[in-house]
Amino acid sequence: PISYSGCWGYVAPNGREYAILGTYTGTAIIDITDTSSIHEVAHITGPSSLWREMRTYKNRLYVVTEGGGGVQIINLSYLPDSAKLIRSFNYVSGAKNTLRVHSLQIFDGYLYLNGCANWGTQSQRGTLIFSLAVPDTPAFCSEYSPNYFHDCYVKNDTLYGASIYS
Repeated sequence: PISYSGCWGYVAPNGREYAILGTYTGTAIIDITDTSSIHEVAHITGPSSLWREMRTYKNRLYVVTEGGGGVQIINLSYLPDSAKLIRSFNYVSGAKNTLRVHSLQIFDGYLYLNGCANWGTQSQRGTLIFSLAVPDTPAFCSEYSPNYFHDCYVKNDTLYGASIYS
């Protein structure tokens, strides 16, 4: 059987619509523009995992998983023909890193990584915030780490976190 987790949508500048679906072995990008001809355009291989989440920013797709490998940054500008992995991004600070991330969000040009498994103790795995001013090179801005965050939402200047352990 095929396992799926996480889904997102993307509308390309030319108006074509895509479903983005996490699979056990990576990320499927499916052209859904013509419902009589739905087809997979690309499958970007990633670490095997039952959990995968993704978000888009401009013509980039960011994918995380608890299976490791960091944040995959995928170029969607090749659609409708293909999509290409640009790099896997891993932020390191001392002994802490972002190789295994539970979830992510993107708001107003910032990437929020939630529940990074290798970021201190379980209660310290809140949210790491990165600027996407240069989309292929996220730049660390700040962190909130007194509590574990399963997910988050940002509105204006306020971050709302789902702190499931406290």
